[in-house]
Amino acid sequence: MDKKKILVVDDEKHWRNLFRSFLKDYNFEIFEAFDGQSGIGKAKEIQPDIIILDNKMPNMTGLEAVKVLRSTSLTKSIPIIMATAMDFTDSMVEYIKLDVHDFIKKPFDVKDFIEKIEKITGPVTHTAQVEAVTSEKIKILSCFENKENSDFAYSKIQSKQNYNIDQANNSAELLEKATKNRPDVILTGASNAGWSGYMGVKLLHNSLLKDIPIVIDVADVEAGELSDTLKKSNKRYFIIKPIESRELENHIRKLKEDKASDIA
Repeated sequence: MDKKKILVVDDEKHWRNLFRSFLKDYNFEIFEAFDGQSGIGKAKEIQPDIIILDNKMPNMTGLEAVKVLRSTSLTKSIPIIMATAMDFTDSMVEYIKLDVHDFIKKPFDVKDFIEKIEKITGPVTHTAQVEAVTSEKIKILSCFENKENSDFAYSKIQSKQNYNIDQANNSAELLEKATKNRPDVILTGASNAGWSGYMGVKLLHNSLLKDIPIVIDVADVEAGELSDTLKKSNKRYFIIKPIESRELENHIRKLKEDKASDIA
């Protein structure tokens, strides 16, 4: 997801720093200008999604800067939030006539400030929230027809620190654990105790677990048998025996990227 660009125009550096500190945690790209004239030039250059503009600056006031921005084709439609330590009462009507989107009085409440941003950009997510989700370990539930195959598959997951791996001993336990724990991915063989490959995958595909991606270890001959079932979902992946570490982790990494993309 592309970062929204915000231009902060304020002659006082500590206020520019404060705005930057509040906005950087919301995945915005922040630009700065120290007066009205430099702010107009920067706005033309970068075409920001929002301009936060101080009302009282030397050489050119905020009101004068807004008039120039609104009379320039490149900047006339950019949303503007006016910020000041002074009272807006005298100039608010004029600002509204110039299509200023909102006002904020310094010092301001951060929550109120972000809400004003969201009125323009739509909902924003604190980067800590994204990191908390994307940094979670991928939960893998594996099930193979015997311990030797299970241990072999486990050995092929090299970066184990990125995953929580649970094992099921048979098809019934796989269904039970998957239903209870809702893993992020199921890693299984095409043939397991209690089901054939075709029937097992079909059961998973048609159950309440159908949204859980499955990585299936198959032989060439089994791939043909399972293809009709697997092609119905983009969340089913073949791995042809013997399992290779790079291929297996590529599948799981793709899942992680898809998950992060869904969040973003």
